Amino acid sequence: MKKSLLIRNILIGVVVSSIFLWLAIRDIDLSLAWREMAGIRWGYVLLVLVMYAFGVVAMALRWHRLLDRRAPFPRVMHVINLANLINTTIPLRAGELVRIYLITQPPAQQLSGWTVLSTFATERFMDMLTVVFVLAIVPIFLDVPASVISMGLILGGLGLAGFVTLVVFSRKPEWAHQIVDLMGRVIPFLKKIPLHRFAERLLIGVKPLGSWRGVSSTVLFTGLTWASWLMAVWTLGLAFPEFQPSAQLYAALALAVVATTFSTLIPFTIASVGPFETAVIFALGTIGIPQETALVYGIILHLVLIVHVILWGMIGMFSTDISIASMKTAVQESYARARTVGAQD
Repeated sequence: MKKSLLIRNILIGVVVSSIFLWLAIRDIDLSLAWREMAGIRWGYVLLVLVMYAFGVVAMALRWHRLLDRRAPFPRVMHVINLANLINTTIPLRAGELVRIYLITQPPAQQLSGWTVLSTFATERFMDMLTVVFVLAIVPIFLDVPASVISMGLILGGLGLAGFVTLVVFSRKPEWAHQIVDLMGRVIPFLKKIPLHRFAERLLIGVKPLGSWRGVSSTVLFTGLTWASWLMAVWTLGLAFPEFQPSAQLYAALALAVVATTFSTLIPFTIASVGPFETAVIFALGTIGIPQETALVYGIILHLVLIVHVILWGMIGMFSTDISIASMKTAVQESYARARTVGAQD
């Protein structure tokens, strides 16, 4: 990616984030929000970093299993953390491209870009199902808008259909090739594209789902990842004296996890600044928490998350001897490879 394009994307991200941040605070008394900071129990904030650390390990274990252990676990973990660091600083989730680039380098065992992409699909479908599962429980305790429930049902259906499809293809890879043949007959020009070669590489990425052990481990590590994030959000709630422990509070904080996850889907933002805080204010507003308190909670949660990403990203950078300059090169080469990923693998 050219330097000018990178700078343009970052500038657009700053503008978009600023707009969303203004929308989040425009009706808020910032002086009250500032006074809210005085009563925070900061010791709990450190515990949030610990909870997030468990999530990092669980997420890395899941990807390591999906990669069929063809890359050393420490490298898998460091690559995820470096990708999260890139996603926090550059819009359009450029870190996912960097993740492909870095994990396909030695000492990985001949991993192709298409294979890695298929593991991303499994991750996204599993995360989608987990978010919808949490969203399905929240209405038991909260009055959630029908539009949110409808969105959850749609995403849940897509996530379940996608995951089941990947599991089926992992057990019946010949069915995927039959679909490719059918596509070639229906759309003749597709025969000019080596679809079977691409399909073969994609199928390698879902191979671990071909066994019950692979499926169960993926489900387990996904559950542990999200459980750690829920615990982090609930733990930060203990830092606020105004938050009285109750089923409704925990449900609202769980809704905040769901809402902030959706906020990351908004493109051209810097670390989701703006949409993230708006999502937290919406979620906590369902139980009548003042906007000023919700804003402070959202800002602190977001700052802790960013600090966590930076710390783990720096650990990954030093542990793999990857410099800032080489990360810049990785971003540029990742954008270039994205146009032909897998074609030369």
